Amino acid sequence: MEYAGSSPAKRATFKPMIKTSLSIRNPFTKDENCLISWSHTIALTKNKTFEIELCSASMYNWFAFSLDLSWRGQDHAGPELHVELLGFEATIKIYDNRHWDYINGTWEQRDV
Repeated sequence: MEYAGSSPAKRATFKPMIKTSLSIRNPFTKDENCLISWSHTIALTKNKTFEIELCSASMYNWFAFSLDLSWRGQDHAGPELHVELLGFEATIKIYDNRHWDYINGTWEQRDV
């Protein structure tokens, strides 16, 4: 996809993604804080990591659901599923360890 007036080096590209969320807030809770948290990460490849996080929270939301299927175009992109129900939260994601180079439209290259 090309945009008028953009140079080839800075041309934006179309990145298909799906992001959706739904939440039912608890009107009686003023702030959100995590009371107990557990997480575990597993390196899948050099740049991809699987992470699961479980949390007991202050019931800021009675129910919340979010799904993000962005694989590119942002820092640490990757699919993420987040569910909250009556003060308990679970997040599962596979993310890229790299940062996104917004000027060149690709992952940043780091010399190690």
